[in-house]
Amino acid sequence: MNLLERFQHTLIESGRIILRPMAEGDAENIVRWRNDPDIGKWLFASSQITQQSHREWFRKPKLDRLDFIICLRATMQPIGTVNFTNIDFDLRHAEAGKLLGEKAYRRQGLAKEAFREWLKFGFTGVGFDRVFIRTRSANTGNIRLNEALGFRVVGDAEHPWGDTEAISDSLVMRLTREDALR
Repeated sequence: MNLLERFQHTLIESGRIILRPMAEGDAENIVRWRNDPDIGKWLFASSQITQQSHREWFRKPKLDRLDFIICLRATMQPIGTVNFTNIDFDLRHAEAGKLLGEKAYRRQGLAKEAFREWLKFGFTGVGFDRVFIRTRSANTGNIRLNEALGFRVVGDAEHPWGDTEAISDSLVMRLTREDALR
Protein backbone atom coordinates (compact mmCIF):
# COMPACT_ATOMS: atom_id res chain seq x y z
CA MET A 1 0.00 0.00 0.00
CA ASN A 2 1.15 3.53 -0.77
CA LEU A 3 2.25 5.06 2.53
CA LEU A 4 0.50 8.35 1.81
CA GLU A 5 -2.77 6.43 1.44
CA ARG A 6 -2.14 4.61 4.72
CA PHE A 7 -1.71 7.90 6.61
CA GLN A 8 -3.92 10.15 4.46
CA HIS A 9 -6.17 11.14 7.36
CA THR A 10 -3.39 11.63 9.89
CA LEU A 11 -2.92 15.05 11.48
CA ILE A 12 -0.08 15.56 13.93
CA GLU A 13 -0.74 18.51 16.21
CA SER A 14 1.54 20.44 18.50
CA GLY A 15 1.51 23.82 20.18
CA ARG A 16 2.15 26.05 17.17
CA ILE A 17 2.12 23.64 14.25
CA ILE A 18 0.08 20.97 12.53
CA LEU A 19 1.63 18.35 10.27
CA ARG A 20 -0.63 17.08 7.49
CA PRO A 21 -0.07 14.77 4.53
CA MET A 22 1.44 16.39 1.45
CA ALA A 23 -1.10 17.01 -1.32
CA GLU A 24 -0.65 17.60 -5.03
CA GLY A 25 -1.82 21.18 -4.46
CA ASP A 26 1.31 21.85 -2.39
CA ALA A 27 3.41 21.86 -5.56
CA GLU A 28 3.73 25.65 -5.86
CA ASN A 29 5.15 26.05 -2.34
CA ILE A 30 7.43 23.03 -2.58
CA VAL A 31 8.88 24.14 -5.91
CA ARG A 32 9.47 27.65 -4.56
CA TRP A 33 11.14 26.33 -1.41
CA ARG A 34 13.32 23.71 -3.10
CA ASN A 35 14.45 26.10 -5.82
CA ASP A 36 15.46 28.78 -3.29
CA PRO A 37 19.29 29.01 -3.43
CA ASP A 38 19.50 29.46 0.36
CA ILE A 39 17.77 26.10 0.78
CA GLY A 40 19.18 24.36 -2.28
CA LYS A 41 22.76 24.67 -1.08
CA TRP A 42 21.94 22.21 1.73
CA LEU A 43 19.96 19.69 -0.35
CA PHE A 44 21.50 16.53 -1.77
CA ALA A 45 19.41 16.79 -4.97
CA SER A 46 20.70 19.96 -6.57
CA SER A 47 18.61 20.14 -9.74
CA GLN A 48 15.82 22.69 -10.05
CA ILE A 49 12.31 21.31 -10.12
CA THR A 50 9.15 22.53 -11.82
CA GLN A 51 5.55 22.25 -10.74
CA GLN A 52 5.04 19.73 -13.53
CA SER A 53 8.01 17.58 -12.46
CA HIS A 54 6.90 17.74 -8.83
CA ARG A 55 3.33 16.76 -9.72
CA GLU A 56 4.60 13.82 -11.80
CA TRP A 57 6.78 12.72 -8.87
CA PHE A 58 3.87 13.16 -6.45
CA ARG A 59 1.52 10.96 -8.50
CA LYS A 60 3.91 7.97 -8.44
CA PRO A 61 3.25 5.40 -5.69
CA LYS A 62 5.63 5.73 -2.77
CA LEU A 63 6.29 2.52 -0.90
CA ASP A 64 9.37 3.68 1.01
CA ARG A 65 8.68 7.33 1.82
CA LEU A 66 6.17 9.52 3.59
CA ASP A 67 5.91 13.30 3.13
CA PHE A 68 3.98 15.76 5.30
CA ILE A 69 3.57 19.54 5.26
CA ILE A 70 4.35 21.74 8.27
CA CYS A 71 1.52 24.26 8.77
CA LEU A 72 1.09 27.06 11.27
CA ARG A 73 -1.64 25.94 13.63
CA ALA A 74 -3.34 29.35 13.81
CA THR A 75 -3.73 29.84 10.04
CA MET A 76 -2.88 26.45 8.44
CA GLN A 77 -0.34 28.32 6.29
CA PRO A 78 2.20 25.82 4.87
CA ILE A 79 5.73 26.73 5.94
CA GLY A 80 7.77 23.59 5.25
CA THR A 81 8.00 19.83 4.96
CA VAL A 82 9.03 16.76 6.94
CA ASN A 83 9.58 13.30 5.52
CA PHE A 84 10.71 9.76 6.03
CA THR A 85 12.54 8.17 3.10
CA ASN A 86 14.40 4.91 2.57
CA ILE A 87 11.87 3.30 4.89
CA ASP A 88 12.72 -0.32 5.70
CA PHE A 89 9.91 -2.00 7.61
CA ASP A 90 11.92 -5.20 8.11
CA LEU A 91 14.80 -3.35 9.77
CA ARG A 92 12.40 -0.81 11.31
CA HIS A 93 14.32 2.27 10.26
CA ALA A 94 14.13 5.26 7.93
CA GLU A 95 15.92 8.39 6.91
CA ALA A 96 14.25 11.62 8.03
CA GLY A 97 14.30 15.09 6.57
CA LYS A 98 12.95 18.55 7.24
CA LEU A 99 12.75 21.80 5.33
CA LEU A 100 11.47 25.08 6.71
CA GLY A 101 10.74 26.91 3.48
CA GLU A 102 9.21 30.17 4.66
CA LYS A 103 12.08 32.43 5.71
CA ALA A 104 9.88 34.62 7.94
CA TYR A 105 9.36 31.65 10.28
CA ARG A 106 12.96 30.56 10.72
CA ARG A 107 14.80 30.85 14.03
CA GLN A 108 11.58 30.64 16.03
CA GLY A 109 11.85 27.00 17.06
CA LEU A 110 9.15 25.89 14.60
CA ALA A 111 11.39 23.44 12.74
CA LYS A 112 12.45 21.88 16.04
CA GLU A 113 8.84 21.63 17.24
CA ALA A 114 7.65 20.13 13.96
CA PHE A 115 10.53 17.69 13.68
CA ARG A 116 10.16 16.55 17.30
CA GLU A 117 6.51 15.66 16.61
CA TRP A 118 7.42 14.02 13.30
CA LEU A 119 10.02 11.82 14.98
CA LYS A 120 7.62 10.88 17.76
CA PHE A 121 5.12 9.86 15.06
CA GLY A 122 7.81 7.79 13.33
CA PHE A 123 8.63 5.88 16.50
CA THR A 124 5.13 5.46 17.92
CA GLY A 125 2.85 5.71 14.86
CA VAL A 126 4.93 4.02 12.17
CA GLY A 127 7.04 1.77 14.41
CA PHE A 128 10.65 2.69 13.69
CA ASP A 129 13.46 1.65 16.04
CA ARG A 130 16.03 3.96 14.43
CA VAL A 131 15.91 7.11 12.33
CA PHE A 132 18.87 8.43 10.38
CA ILE A 133 19.62 11.87 8.98
CA ARG A 134 22.12 12.87 6.34
CA THR A 135 23.24 16.45 6.59
CA ARG A 136 25.92 18.55 4.97
CA SER A 137 28.84 18.76 7.38
CA ALA A 138 28.94 22.56 6.94
CA ASN A 139 25.28 22.91 7.97
CA THR A 140 26.13 23.52 11.62
CA GLY A 141 22.71 24.96 12.48
CA ASN A 142 21.00 21.77 11.30
CA ILE A 143 23.53 19.60 13.12
CA ARG A 144 22.92 21.51 16.38
CA LEU A 145 19.14 21.20 15.94
CA ASN A 146 19.48 17.45 15.32
CA GLU A 147 21.72 17.05 18.38
CA ALA A 148 19.20 18.98 20.50
CA LEU A 149 16.61 16.36 19.49
CA GLY A 150 18.93 13.52 20.55
CA PHE A 151 20.65 12.61 17.27
CA ARG A 152 24.30 11.59 17.41
CA VAL A 153 26.85 11.52 14.59
CA VAL A 154 27.55 7.92 13.55
CA GLY A 155 29.65 8.45 10.44
CA ASP A 156 30.59 10.59 7.53
CA ALA A 157 29.57 9.87 3.95
CA GLU A 158 28.49 6.36 4.92
CA HIS A 159 24.91 5.30 4.56
CA PRO A 160 23.97 2.81 7.25
CA TRP A 161 20.93 1.57 5.33
CA GLY A 162 23.09 -0.06 2.64
CA ASP A 163 23.06 2.71 0.05
CA THR A 164 26.37 2.69 -1.80
CA GLU A 165 26.24 6.33 -2.88
CA ALA A 166 28.60 8.39 -0.74
CA ILE A 167 28.49 12.14 -0.46
CA SER A 168 31.84 13.41 0.72
CA ASP A 169 30.69 16.47 2.65
CA SER A 170 27.95 14.78 4.64
CA LEU A 171 27.45 13.40 8.11
CA VAL A 172 25.12 10.62 9.11
CA MET A 173 23.29 11.04 12.40
CA ARG A 174 21.13 8.50 14.20
CA LEU A 175 18.35 8.63 16.77
CA THR A 176 17.02 5.49 18.45
CA ARG A 177 13.49 4.96 19.72
CA GLU A 178 14.86 4.61 23.24
CA ASP A 179 16.65 7.98 23.11
CA ALA A 180 13.75 9.76 21.40
CA LEU A 181 11.06 8.66 23.83
CA ARG A 182 12.92 9.46 27.06
